[in-house]
Amino acid sequence: MGGEAKRGESTLINALLGRDLLPVGVVPVTSVATIVAYGQPERLQVRFRDVRQERHPIDDLTVFVDE
Repeated sequence: MGGEAKRGESTLINALLGRDLLPVGVVPVTSVATIVAYGQPERLQVRFRDVRQERHPIDDLTVFVDE
């Protein structure tokens, strides 16, 4: 899913997930491409431009996607 900034994409995804996972606000807050996929155990996998990858607890999501 992609769209113009501040069109409610994060709000819609949170509603579909049934929880507040992605940050939402009055101004655009999701500043990077973010992919949400099902997986067990729940985790956050961060891919950097220099091709490094790191895993973090899902609660750290806003550290990486928030402006």
